[in-house]
Amino acid sequence: MTVDPNTIETWKFVNSFAPWLAALGSIAAVVTSLSLAFRQTSIRLHLTAGHRFSVWTGTPQLPPEVLHIAFADTGFRDVEVTAIEWKVGLFRRRCLLQTTVDDGFSSRIPVRLRHGERAQCFLPFDSWIGYMREHLAPFHRLQVRRLNVQVRTSVGRTVKGRVEKQLRTAIIKAL
Repeated sequence: MTVDPNTIETWKFVNSFAPWLAALGSIAAVVTSLSLAFRQTSIRLHLTAGHRFSVWTGTPQLPPEVLHIAFADTGFRDVEVTAIEWKVGLFRRRCLLQTTVDDGFSSRIPVRLRHGERAQCFLPFDSWIGYMREHLAPFHRLQVRRLNVQVRTSVGRTVKGRVEKQLRTAIIKAL
């Protein structure tokens, strides 16, 4: 038995897929347009915290070991960072507010960032670890593993960042 491609039944069967394909295309267009619209208005920050060694010899001078916190606006919306925080604790998570120093290198908090702009904070590692020592006790290896850095924005959104492995190692050595 052969199927004649010119029969009415064959063309009715082929044309029955057209409404389904049109509906799928419409749904895909709506999902794409909504995702593009929401991407434009969402806040996107790249945040890292690391341990650095200073080789700056001019004035003002950084300490030889510093904690470096850097954040950059990777989205298309302007962002105002209002606070830097540390999340510590195993069972009872605490949020510690990080203050910054006016050393000529660090950005002042609050700071407003446009697309592609970056801000950074340098803190003396020795004094920072001296303060954090009591919050990372008694199980300091586990506490350091769970340590998180985050920033708060003016619109109430909290963005979590990455604590570099080099900083985690330096914290454990200092404790």
